[in-house]
Amino acid sequence: MPSLFKAPHPMLNRKALSPSRKGKPPTPTCIYTYVQNGDERQRAHFKLREAYLIVVSVTEQRVSIFNAGARLQCLFFVDVIESLGRLTFPSITCFDADLLYLYTSILRTFKRHHDPEILALIGGFPNDTMITIDTLLTPSQWPLGLGIMVLLLAVIALAYTQSWQKYLLGNLHVQRASTSATPSRSLPPSKKSAERSLKSTCNAPKYHDAFPPSRRFTLSQVAKTIPPRFGTVLNSSNPLTEHMAKNKLLMTQSYTLGFETPKYTPTGFSTQEINAMGDFPPYDVLTGVPLPQPYEGFDPKTALPRPYRPIRWQYHQTMSFQKMELDWWLEVENTYCSRIAERQGLFKKYGKKVLDYLPGSELATKELMEMCLQFYCARYPACFSLSPDKRTFYNVLLKTTTEIRSMHPLHVLVNNVPEDFAVVLRNDEDGLYYLRAGVICSSLGWSVSTKIGLKLEDIHKPIPDYKEKMSFSMDRFFSKMSTDAPIQRASWGLEIGAPLFMPAGHPHEKLREIQRENLTIEECNLRVDWQTLRRLPLSGGVLFNYKALFTPVTEFRDEPYIPALMCKILKEGKKNLMEYKGTWHVEHVVIPAMEEWAKEQVEKGLVVPQEGEETWKEETLAESPYFPGWEEKWHKQQGF
Repeated sequence: MPSLFKAPHPMLNRKALSPSRKGKPPTPTCIYTYVQNGDERQRAHFKLREAYLIVVSVTEQRVSIFNAGARLQCLFFVDVIESLGRLTFPSITCFDADLLYLYTSILRTFKRHHDPEILALIGGFPNDTMITIDTLLTPSQWPLGLGIMVLLLAVIALAYTQSWQKYLLGNLHVQRASTSATPSRSLPPSKKSAERSLKSTCNAPKYHDAFPPSRRFTLSQVAKTIPPRFGTVLNSSNPLTEHMAKNKLLMTQSYTLGFETPKYTPTGFSTQEINAMGDFPPYDVLTGVPLPQPYEGFDPKTALPRPYRPIRWQYHQTMSFQKMELDWWLEVENTYCSRIAERQGLFKKYGKKVLDYLPGSELATKELMEMCLQFYCARYPACFSLSPDKRTFYNVLLKTTTEIRSMHPLHVLVNNVPEDFAVVLRNDEDGLYYLRAGVICSSLGWSVSTKIGLKLEDIHKPIPDYKEKMSFSMDRFFSKMSTDAPIQRASWGLEIGAPLFMPAGHPHEKLREIQRENLTIEECNLRVDWQTLRRLPLSGGVLFNYKALFTPVTEFRDEPYIPALMCKILKEGKKNLMEYKGTWHVEHVVIPAMEEWAKEQVEKGLVVPQEGEETWKEETLAESPYFPGWEEKWHKQQGF
């Protein structure tokens, strides 16, 4: 499938795009050419002063940027490295909600007839923002692209007619701006603030009628895997939308209640159908995500987690999502047994601070537990298995047997899966997602008991810039996320030792208040919280999965570019983000070590400058969240 709007690149031909009446495309402040993976590429630095329409082609993994001013104009392409969500312009810092909705709706209409893989975003760049853009030189096929571009411009022109505006804004629950000529009243500051707050609330997007994608079409396949007497329930005709809306399963209701009339989850499955499926239905069919391949050569005594180094520059508060590597959803490594014991001890000591669940989460927690055990049995068949009736789980590593129905699903997990899980469910009243269950033994500064029952925005309230830059995107993303598109991301910090669970008031917090004079680099660890996000197919809940991994900072010494990147972030990272990350207590030791090792790597030839540069300019690595040569080092450490 050709990428949308393959016009000549302005860096190849400055006259390729005629300037608009309002001005001309931004001129790069610096351009140079280099070769990566056999492809000739160019890198350019731009200063942007306007808003831009960013059109993303998922299939081609390419981004087209358009001037979103008075006249829409194609400016340049941006190549996406490896996956959607890891773009090479990290300086996007804000989004205009109304414009985002409007243009997304236009593109949604457009893609129905042309390219189903097209998404749209409106990016607002602050004045004088400097961004770096890597582009693959692809000047071919631009006549076709211009034709498509003209078609899109026609669609956008139509959007500005009264009928289109009424349809789009009405469909998106966005109130049209008033055209009244009545002069505005002068209000005192307190009333202005209240008015702004009320206006913001009124204009906020509504999700009460936004439902996640359904996979009811898989019921006929699932019916083949269960006894015929239950299969007939799954092969019945699809219910009417009005019937489903009238008989919805509320967020606080259990699917096991004896309803006279079946209730329907947000993804369109009835309680009758869910009960007919029984235990451990084929989640690969229900989700569209295949089961993992068996891990050949897996040795639980030597297995190490992959060396995640999610260090980006420039460092901004973004979602930073990537497509999940499906075989690596749950990693088992050589700390498995000790970590299980540690988590069991934390649960015994802290109780509901690390594990809790609210009414209505019964189905979601059952799905979660069954999906985890299914994954373990498929990925590590020599270590885990289920009995033929799927009621008993055998754990060879722990030498334990678990009767699954004898305990809550989250208790099964805390005894067998050393990872954290948080389940958020759609509230039937406002369409937003609330934390309803979780087992979290590796939180820093908070606990399950302080977050359970809250919606996403309130859960993330302490995170810098979340409300301003991420809240809208997250709510919209959750409302549309499909079960067959799980994602992954990571956050990191620097710690003394390896504190797993540190709720508010924990003694370890005192270590962050001082810079110990006798602290050594050997005591400092990189903590990576590796996270995945996926939709549960039956309940429609969204599952957060976390795993805390600790790596001695001394490992960075032979990892190309990592010391320089870390040093750059610690010294120049945005102040409020670095304060939230809490690295100050070790910076007096870590920064000098990073500076020394970065210089050492240059001398050894491990760090190579970009073409046309005398020194390497810090930037997110193409291998992120890893580093060049990571697989060789990882395999060697495991004895391969």
